[in-house]
Amino acid sequence: MIDHHTLQVEQPAQVADQIRAAMKHIPAERLVVSTDCGMGREGMSRRHAAYKTVSLVLGTNMVRKEIGAPEAQVLAADARYSLVQTVRDGVA
Repeated sequence: MIDHHTLQVEQPAQVADQIRAAMKHIPAERLVVSTDCGMGREGMSRRHAAYKTVSLVLGTNMVRKEIGAPEAQVLAADARYSLVQTVRDGVA
């Protein structure tokens, strides 16, 4: 679902497309969406690995929603916990 050979972070929609393709051959209840634990070996920064992992879960949630399965909570993607403040009405 995600490529540990590149620093390019996959979009959640790309991950969801990969999951849908896999579900044509593997029933949803038997499909395991996981990293391959290769991100550290390739010299990837923790930040890149974290973004890729969040994208993996968000993409999985897209498919879970479509099939009526429970979604996983993704606090790392929740704006309430962001370390980046957005500017609204000229006030940060």
